[in-house]
Amino acid sequence: RLKGVVKGEIAEKLGMQEGDIILAFDDKPIKDIFAYKDLLSKYSSGDKVKVKVKRDKKIIYFNATFK
Repeated sequence: RLKGVVKGEIAEKLGMQEGDIILAFDDKPIKDIFAYKDLLSKYSSGDKVKVKVKRDKKIIYFNATFK
């Protein structure tokens, strides 16, 4: 769950909001903070990913590029 979104950073630019729950990167599920950190470590600058997010009761997809 996003505790906040930093102005000017990628999450804000994508339209993510505080409280959004990141469920997956490129269909790789994120079950906890450890899985999230592990997945982040596998991507490099310039990599593009589809991010699956739950907001309230809706599922939203974002296309992101790592810096």
